[in-house]
Amino acid sequence: MDSKYKKEYHPTFGATLRELRERYGVSAIQLVEHLGTGKNPYQLISTWETGRREPSFVQLCKIADYFGVTTDYLLGRKQMGITEELSAFLISKDKNLSEEDEKRIIKLITALLE
Repeated sequence: MDSKYKKEYHPTFGATLRELRERYGVSAIQLVEHLGTGKNPYQLISTWETGRREPSFVQLCKIADYFGVTTDYLLGRKQMGITEELSAFLISKDKNLSEEDEKRIIKLITALLE
């Protein structure tokens, strides 16, 4: 399979991964430690985020679990649902949420309860 096909199939994976890491303050090292891959964390994550390489199925599932999202969301096949977004907030390593984030969580919980 050539790299052109890969990029056309799920071109948003790298951007989605970067957005999740930045949104929740997760470093490349923290993510790689969770994945159990100790080799050059910055290079590994960088190659995923730039689209030069892709994670294995196992790694993809672990990334999804870590951020509380689905693999479909990571691959750009589905938008983040209410429960996934709430999970992502609750899993967040940064417990010092902004006022905007707190309002968003309350809105999500309200939508779930309706």
